[in-house]
Amino acid sequence: EVEVAQYTGFKYCVALNSCGSALYLMLLAAGVQPGDGVLTNAFTFVAVPSAIHHAGAKPVYVESTSGYTMDLTDLKSKIASSGAKFCMISHMRGKIADMDEVKRICDAEGVVLLEDCAHSIGVRFGNGTANCPHTGHHGVACGISSQSYKMLNSGEGGFFLTDDGPMAAKVAVYAGAYE
Repeated sequence: EVEVAQYTGFKYCVALNSCGSALYLMLLAAGVQPGDGVLTNAFTFVAVPSAIHHAGAKPVYVESTSGYTMDLTDLKSKIASSGAKFCMISHMRGKIADMDEVKRICDAEGVVLLEDCAHSIGVRFGNGTANCPHTGHHGVACGISSQSYKMLNSGEGGFFLTDDGPMAAKVAVYAGAYE
């Protein structure tokens, strides 16, 4: 946990059995309630809508661009039409949307931004240099995967990452790992 937090530049890291678990617990720790809408990419892995359903919420699918990232025009439209107050953006296959703009849109509309970084550990936003942040820092928290096909491989596993201490504490307690 300490090494992953240091590598990615987050204050807190909670190791879990999968990124899917990290996404689910992230939704709970962020305050998602049963029936809430959660905006997410239409192009994503099944773990994302599964985590949303498991939390009792409803996925609100946002169209993707030809570059396989979230379509920001459709994001604005879906925020307006759905009233969703949470957005879990997926950096599917390491493809990163304009995260400065995603954050600006979400902040302007009071939408809590969460990031699925299962496919993007080691990817830096911006010009890709060591001075740029790793993916996951635009949202309040993110999840990464260490499943066997990922860049960080432990066979199975995942990590919840955040700079929010109370949120990290909730995830640790929800996971039952620190009783």
